[in-house]
Amino acid sequence: MPWDGAVRRLGTMVRKKVCKRLAQEFPLNRVRVWALRCAGYHVGEQVYIGEGFFVLDELETNVCALWIGDRVAIAPRVLVILASYPNNSRLRSELGDTFGNVTIGADAWIGACSVLLPNVTIGEQAIVATSAVVRANVPPRTVVGGIPAHHIRSLAASPDAPLDVRGNQPNDQPLTTRSETTRSETKR
Repeated sequence: MPWDGAVRRLGTMVRKKVCKRLAQEFPLNRVRVWALRCAGYHVGEQVYIGEGFFVLDELETNVCALWIGDRVAIAPRVLVILASYPNNSRLRSELGDTFGNVTIGADAWIGACSVLLPNVTIGEQAIVATSAVVRANVPPRTVVGGIPAHHIRSLAASPDAPLDVRGNQPNDQPLTTRSETTRSETKR
């Protein structure tokens, strides 16, 4: 029957769209992770997906993939772009379509409101700061942030070493906040 392929393709698109929506809005992490797997993405074990997580991709084809490693923490409102093009604009014939994979390595931490663009790999135990726009690969055990994301610092070489990701000071020296510094300067 000529309609079989079209009906099957429509069913796949609807399933993927519904699962992505469920992963975006459902209040329980376990259901969000299940929904992403149902949508066709690889999601590792012990992963946390924050509410508002959105994957922008092509519903009709499987030309791009999202791979999330074990123990990854993804904060709320993170956007992963796997496919992008100017839809019906005349620019589409000039610029073409952009498709790509995004890989998030094990134990990585993606900050709230971050954007991951196509063809990006986030290394194992890497940290993407809040609201960063990542357009290039992030090496393992590296902190990046900004628009576009740039190297902020590298983490200690040993994953067993104590970390203080708020600064480069040793862990035995307390960090002062901006408000504490301001208060001490005004007392002088």
